[in-house]
Amino acid sequence: MVLSQLPDELFELPGDRTLARWVTPGATVEMLITPYDPELDPDTWGPLTG
Repeated sequence: MVLSQLPDELFELPGDRTLARWVTPGATVEMLITPYDPELDPDTWGPLTG
């Protein structure tokens, strides 16, 4: 399967996140793009889902 360089759809989500979606006849591919903060401490993170 070959995907184009640009997604078919982009969705802006809360928390400065973006969902990119590619749709092909055989599959739908989604990629969640989130901001990166090297100062965050993963030992103190809360649940990833609400």
